[in-house]
Amino acid sequence: MRTLQFKKKTDRSNNIKTFSITQKNEDKQCVTRVHKSFLYNVSHTAKMTPVIEQPQVHIKKCFDSEKCIEKLKFKVVGSFYITHDRVLFRVDFKHSLMIHIKWKNKIFSPKKSEILA
Repeated sequence: MRTLQFKKKTDRSNNIKTFSITQKNEDKQCVTRVHKSFLYNVSHTAKMTPVIEQPQVHIKKCFDSEKCIEKLKFKVVGSFYITHDRVLFRVDFKHSLMIHIKWKNKIFSPKKSEILA
């Protein structure tokens, strides 16, 4: 069974736009949930020579063998500049990917003898 949900939210007073996609997939071996989100904040800037910074990347992975759960979080935070009608704008962004896997079986990987054979 597979479900997919799409959300779009706009906050015009703060110039913020958010998109998110959530997917749930269930099969014989596991239940997987994937959440992707994209947040953009646009602001007017008066800088003539903007400073371009490298985006920050955060990765976190954890595994709970007792509850048979795997989690992965991947986030990228940064900014870029665009021009529109000769006006300079700064766009701050935050992209995230979260994967949550709940295994149904207690055996996660094949035995050593199966790999060598």
